[in-house]
Amino acid sequence: NLHVCLCFSPVGEAFRRRASRFPSLINCSVIDWFQPWPENALLDVAKRFLGELDLGKPETKEAITVFMPFSFGAVNDASQDYLAQEKRFNYTTPKSFLELIYLYKNMLGTKRSQLEGNIQRLSSGLTKLETTSKDVAVLMDQVQVKSVEVEEAARKADEVAEVVGGEKAKVEVAASAAGEEAAKTAVIADGASKMQEDCSRDLAAAIPAVEKAEAALDTLNKKDLGELKSLAKPPAGVDDVTAAVLAIRGEGPKNRDWNAAKNMMKDVNKFIDDLKGLKPLIDNSQLSAKAVDGARPYLALEHVSNLEIMKKKSNAAAGLCDFLLNIVVYYDIVVTVEPKRNALKQAQQELADANQKLEEVNAHVADLQSKLETLIAEYDKVVAEKNAVVAEGEKLQNKLALAQRLMNALGSEQERWAINVQQMKEDATLLPGDVLMASAFVSYVGCFSKKFRGILLDDCMLPFVKKNQIPMSENPDPLLILTDTAQIAAWNSEGLPSDRVSIENGAITTYAERWPLMIDPQLQGIVWVKEKESKNNLQITRLTNKKMLQTMEKALETGASVMIENLQEALDAVIGPIVGRQKIKKGRNFFVKVGDKEVEYHPNFKLILHTKLANPHYPPEVQAECTLINFMVTEDGLEDQLLAKVVTKERPDLEEEKSVLIKQQNQFTVKLKELEDDLLRKLAEAEGDITEDVELIESLEDAKRMSNEISEKVIIAKETEVTINKAREDYRGVANRGALLFFALGELFKVHTFYHYSLAAFTAVFLKAIDLAGKKHTGDGMHVPKMIEESKGKNPFKRFRHAAMLVKAGLKGVLENGEIAPPPEINLPVRLKELTYSITYQVYNFTRRGLFDEHKLLFVTSIFLKILLRNPNVSTSTEYSGALDAAEVAYMTRGTKNMNPPTMNVELGTFLSEQVWQSICGLVEVGAFTKLTADMEASPKLWDEWMKLEAPEAKDPPGDYAALTTFQKVCLLRAMRPDRVTAGLRNMIHSDFGKMFIDEEAFNIFSIYRESAPQTAMFFYLFPGADIVGDIDPLLKKKGYTIENGQFVNISMGQGQEPVAEEALDRCMKEGGWVFLQNIHLMSMWVKALERKLEQSQEGANPDFRCFLSSEPPPLPSQQTIPEAILQNSIKVSNQPAQSLRANLLRAWQAFDQSFIDKCQRKSDFPAVLLALSCFHALVNGRRKFGFIGWSCSNIYGFTMGDLQQCAQVTINMLNARTGARASDPVPFADLKYIFGEIMYGGHITDKWDRRTCVTYLETLIVPELYEEGHELFEGFKSKTKGTWGEYLDHIDFNLPSENPTAFGLHPNADISFLQNEQSSLFSQLIEISGGGGGAAGQSKEAVIEKMVVDFLERLPEDFNMFDIKSRIGPSENITPYLVVLLQECEKMNGLLGLIRKSLLDLQLGLQGALNISDMMDQQMNSMFLDRIPAIWEKAAWRTLKSLPVWFADLLERIDQFQKWQESLKMPPSVWISGTANPMAFVTAVMQTTARAYQWPLDDVETFTDITKMDWEDATAQPEEGAYIHGLYIEGARWDRDLGELQDSILRDLAPQMPIVHLKAIPTKERRMTGYYDCPVYYVSQRGGGNPPGSYVFFGQLRTSDKTVVTLYGIYSYKWVLAGVGILMQVD
Repeated sequence: NLHVCLCFSPVGEAFRRRASRFPSLINCSVIDWFQPWPENALLDVAKRFLGELDLGKPETKEAITVFMPFSFGAVNDASQDYLAQEKRFNYTTPKSFLELIYLYKNMLGTKRSQLEGNIQRLSSGLTKLETTSKDVAVLMDQVQVKSVEVEEAARKADEVAEVVGGEKAKVEVAASAAGEEAAKTAVIADGASKMQEDCSRDLAAAIPAVEKAEAALDTLNKKDLGELKSLAKPPAGVDDVTAAVLAIRGEGPKNRDWNAAKNMMKDVNKFIDDLKGLKPLIDNSQLSAKAVDGARPYLALEHVSNLEIMKKKSNAAAGLCDFLLNIVVYYDIVVTVEPKRNALKQAQQELADANQKLEEVNAHVADLQSKLETLIAEYDKVVAEKNAVVAEGEKLQNKLALAQRLMNALGSEQERWAINVQQMKEDATLLPGDVLMASAFVSYVGCFSKKFRGILLDDCMLPFVKKNQIPMSENPDPLLILTDTAQIAAWNSEGLPSDRVSIENGAITTYAERWPLMIDPQLQGIVWVKEKESKNNLQITRLTNKKMLQTMEKALETGASVMIENLQEALDAVIGPIVGRQKIKKGRNFFVKVGDKEVEYHPNFKLILHTKLANPHYPPEVQAECTLINFMVTEDGLEDQLLAKVVTKERPDLEEEKSVLIKQQNQFTVKLKELEDDLLRKLAEAEGDITEDVELIESLEDAKRMSNEISEKVIIAKETEVTINKAREDYRGVANRGALLFFALGELFKVHTFYHYSLAAFTAVFLKAIDLAGKKHTGDGMHVPKMIEESKGKNPFKRFRHAAMLVKAGLKGVLENGEIAPPPEINLPVRLKELTYSITYQVYNFTRRGLFDEHKLLFVTSIFLKILLRNPNVSTSTEYSGALDAAEVAYMTRGTKNMNPPTMNVELGTFLSEQVWQSICGLVEVGAFTKLTADMEASPKLWDEWMKLEAPEAKDPPGDYAALTTFQKVCLLRAMRPDRVTAGLRNMIHSDFGKMFIDEEAFNIFSIYRESAPQTAMFFYLFPGADIVGDIDPLLKKKGYTIENGQFVNISMGQGQEPVAEEALDRCMKEGGWVFLQNIHLMSMWVKALERKLEQSQEGANPDFRCFLSSEPPPLPSQQTIPEAILQNSIKVSNQPAQSLRANLLRAWQAFDQSFIDKCQRKSDFPAVLLALSCFHALVNGRRKFGFIGWSCSNIYGFTMGDLQQCAQVTINMLNARTGARASDPVPFADLKYIFGEIMYGGHITDKWDRRTCVTYLETLIVPELYEEGHELFEGFKSKTKGTWGEYLDHIDFNLPSENPTAFGLHPNADISFLQNEQSSLFSQLIEISGGGGGAAGQSKEAVIEKMVVDFLERLPEDFNMFDIKSRIGPSENITPYLVVLLQECEKMNGLLGLIRKSLLDLQLGLQGALNISDMMDQQMNSMFLDRIPAIWEKAAWRTLKSLPVWFADLLERIDQFQKWQESLKMPPSVWISGTANPMAFVTAVMQTTARAYQWPLDDVETFTDITKMDWEDATAQPEEGAYIHGLYIEGARWDRDLGELQDSILRDLAPQMPIVHLKAIPTKERRMTGYYDCPVYYVSQRGGGNPPGSYVFFGQLRTSDKTVVTLYGIYSYKWVLAGVGILMQVD
């Protein structure tokens, strides 16, 4: 049950290659061709998916459904034109078609929802505003009614307030009186309280004394007292104690003796009780002071007061002492307190009286207060009623005020919102058409350029929509549907350029359903995306990054954005599910497969794909999954950017203001949108009565006020912008010129893949050109600190920035009151011309250095025509006026012909070919030439003379046509003398632009180095004989970088060198040093890694790091062998050996300097020899441009500057050896010529005849006549006998004649072929780069080939019957050398016919599907389709340069010659020697036949060519000796039949036929040694080189009257050798 489906993309070589390598893919499978969906199928699909969608009327739905397949087909057609004109690929697939439908449905639903939401939002706002407006009148009436109620309530409240006021006054009087009484009572109470406190404190102090006295009494006991009273005589002092007791009891002094004491103590208990009773007596003030005072003297005695003494005498006496001492103390305290106690009693009485009175007063006040509270309660009630009424009135008043404020704030919006709501409702009906255009725009046009977008939308889709009456806006703009001004302003602030195409790209990137794939070689889009997506945690990675999958997984889970940058033309299969959004639903979540894992898919995840490739070819399977967006800079967008840069340089004040203004306006636009949205949101979210929401209304007022302020600022800003723009626009023409030049650069990749240029590199050249333009500011020197101090403002950062602007501007501005102003001495019109010229030249010079020689004229012509068409004279005007007529330019580039011209008259027919006449009739259709044919017919002789001029561009055409403009005269040349068009263009460019646009600067490694940087590699093109290390050697020596010190690393790339190169790059980037990687084209896989390494140098490298690269150009100009990024970010150097004589000679002379000349001690001899040597070097190099007439092997010789310098050094050595005693020795010319011709330069030369040419040049240049005044080194250029190096340079620069083949010794005809090819190539490439090329219409490749196969098979004759031929010849002795030739030729032809027949039959079967198409068959098909001879046929045939149709006809003619020959077995009267596959065999046969006849040794025989006067058809029979041959052409000269010798060619007769040649064999000893030229005979015009190498057959002898010489290289004349005279058996 295993089922396998294999799906292959038909685009590209991969499928064809796989099918060829693995035939089982075809043989063992059932092939199901998925052809493009027919329109009916597309229509049915569209009906199915749009069936349930509400699109209004049925006819509208039908039209929209039909639009889907229509737009799909239109894009397919546009893609074909895009490929033909722009060489860019775009594919549409059924998935693209389905995506359009899906996007349309989604976008229509979204836009409807948005529109409904906006209508609802605005309507809600309007409703609330209308409600508020109506409420204002009602509120005003309510406020009036409420004001009456407020007055009545106030009156009532006032009446009650009056009563309450009276009662309140009474209460206040009574309360005042009560207060006074209370104050008095308080005073009394305070006094009494203090007295009581004083008494209490004193009494508290007496208590311890009483307690001690009582304690003393407790110590007395009856026993002790009994003992004491029993004593007849007490101890001394005891009687004093008893006397004191008697005294205190009131006894007088006389009654205080011991007896009285004993009597007193007679009853001990009573005695103790009496003592205890003393305290109550004291307390009641009953103890007399006299009694106490009577006891004091006794108590004062020492033995009484000291209890210890008394205890020793009597314990009872001691206890009495203790009692007496303490009771007296108590008495003293009580006596002191008594008056206070009396006063206290009185005070307490007064207090009681006062309190009684106060109670009475308070009772009265309480009664009054009670009555007052009743009144106050009544008053409060009235006031509360009044306040409620007033509050309600105020509330109404506030509500009215707020409502009025709301209306004042938003009343102006009401009308606008109402209009907007109405407009939106109308827009809702137009959505089907508008969204249709927008969705088609997003789905299809992203990859196209501005021109093709306009064609698709305006010329194709829009007319369809209008014709079918699909509802849409009057002028539908997809951008208005997709975005708004606020969002665009936000994008601009994030770095998106503000031109239309960039905004479109931004919209497509944002709204495309498929992930965007940005084609962004200028890196403008990536800057914007990085800023825009930084809010979404943008992750940047590459397919080559090892952590790419981890980054992707994390972003998928977290919803971050991912950018995969630097994509090539293929996507890794591992990210296929992500790119294709192949989501898997599990539960409520989506997952996507990444490698072998399933990762959760976050809805916020975004993927952006980015490539720096300028013209990538993404296959349909990639384009189906992604939305290709062409972010390449547009000319309008670049013009604005360059305007900013030139104004920054010239007028930094304007640019600073402009940038600030743009930033402000973007912010204003965004803010206004936010404020309006905020207003509507707040209105929509407000609940209840909004007129009561003070906070809401205040915020609405603030928002509206801010909106008004911003609107006012916008008006002011726009007025300011007009002023600034007016000043900036003066420089618009300069920026326009810059943009024109950049896009001229951008077109060059169409002619060669090496020509990729980055915007950054161009900008650097642009800015450098501004700095180099004209005079600079001549004021005081720059003093930055002083400038900062003089700058305005207090903020130091602003001051610094202000000064920095001046520095950046190169001090073209001056400070005036802190302002920057242009210096007054600058004349703006003159300055603009200086800027424009400088920019034009610097860009040309920058580009020229990296162009192949054959493309330099192409580039300068391209920019020349573009500039003259648009605006050659840049001024302050922004209205461009071209200097050329577009129709004339179109004729110049296309060379339009009238294929059905009127008949020429006889006189014109004598000198005009049919092709030239067709061109002239095509020119008649251009305005200035309408009468051209009539004027030519009127004066044919004049036109004949003009056309036959060697340089007609140097002379005015006949008649009124002399008054034509220079360009119109070149148009005449285009029609009549196409070989002189390039010369005419060069003259015109020289005249209008300057000679530096035609004459090249010599190669200077130091100037290239000055432009380099660690981030910029130097990329050298490799040419045959190139020695790039030698070119950079002077720089290495000057900078001290050598291999020995490790500072220079020279690596010739090859297998295994990758790690070495990477290690060297890493080390030198880090530590400094130079790395030279040679032949990087050999490392096709590793150059991607090299690209990344060089990118790292841009991120940061040692300042001393430099990288040099070299590579051979690819075999085909369309092949991309080196990554674009390397080419874009490097300085390209094409040090191709110059073709022009001037350039070669200047380069040769500038290889030396005065110091080099001074090395030679024979200073009078050396400069002239060096000049001759430089001329020799220039001639042998310049001769290559003439192709094989110049050098037989012109494509393999590379004579280098090293050869020249070594020869010059040899000359110095040989001259220096002839000084001193040998000073009189002559210059060794013979030795020098031998070393130069046979060793130094001759060592490069492999062909004998080329070596003869080299030696001949030296024989004419390195001669003693060098030192004679007026000696010509070559035609038009004389030798110089003395002078300095600089004087010789001036001699070359000013005295060198204009370029002419005669300077090389060649006939002017030699230039014609070169010039015709040059102009043909020039204009075909001009058409190609300008996008004017077209694809081949009509039949498919297979149909064309099938038709050719049938035709060839029908015309192919039968094989020769070799058996029949041999049987008719008979025995072997009958076989002559001529018959051997016949047999060999017939056998070879049979082999070729069999091969052709078999390959054609196999191919026929393959085309019918009966055989697999092999690689060989595929190559055969490609060759036949291109009209080339298949390789397998050519290998079995003969050498030829013909196209396939001509070759096949030639094949049939050859067969016809041999058919007639074999029928009669008799040699034709004249053998068509060119029709033999091996002509040398026939020449040998002639020699063999003659040698046999005369019995000569074959080794002593050679050929001799006797030229007859017979035409090819005139021969009737072969001569008796030798053979007549024909089919020969002479190149470089002509054979004069009348004189019977070589003569100069007739102009424009490039290869005239030779008469029949009588080919003889003669003994070598009889060879003619004078008067003849040994002329080589070649099979084809490609004389040497090729495969097999060389087409030389033999040499013939041609008579000449010019002086001849005999050397190792035979007999020849210098004239004919330098003219490149040779005989050809075939012309192309």
